[in-house]
Amino acid sequence: MMLKESLVKTLFLFLGIYLTNNQTNLKEEECKVINLICNEEKVEYVSDKRLEWNDFGFTNYKKLNHENIVNFERKDFELDLWFDEAQKAELSEKVQSYKSTKIQKNDLPKNITLISKDYGQLRRTVYSFSQPIFKQGKDGNLYAFILVSQTFESEGTTKYFFLQKNDGKWKIRGMRIIGFS
Repeated sequence: MMLKESLVKTLFLFLGIYLTNNQTNLKEEECKVINLICNEEKVEYVSDKRLEWNDFGFTNYKKLNHENIVNFERKDFELDLWFDEAQKAELSEKVQSYKSTKIQKNDLPKNITLISKDYGQLRRTVYSFSQPIFKQGKDGNLYAFILVSQTFESEGTTKYFFLQKNDGKWKIRGMRIIGFS
């Protein structure tokens, strides 16, 4: 009986360590994705408020796999190339259940200023990010989906990015503008 209890405790300990390491790894990947987009978009200011997937109509995999994604490499861009049916279902579940947290200064490159107040009077372009959604594809590579909004006074644009991690580096595979004002 004691052996059984010991095995169960050990199993829970390893499960806890695994989940903690997995969350730490995803946090590191989130920072890398945001850093890449900050460099590509020449970002200087970021709001600590996250964009919410639901606010932009992303409620399932079908909404993520929209035909208007602009691909930088191929015209026949389809997310179906990277995900099987089970992975698509998992992505739908992730999008539906995502709860974001405020972005933290340590999530950003050091040269970025984090804005945590009303920035309408700032007279600078301020970016906002959603919580990225990560999913391993059927090819074994890690993929990320993220929303990025840029606002200057009352004007703004929101983009949806699809990224792939290959050989240890993130690369933007596709992007589309999903809103502007």
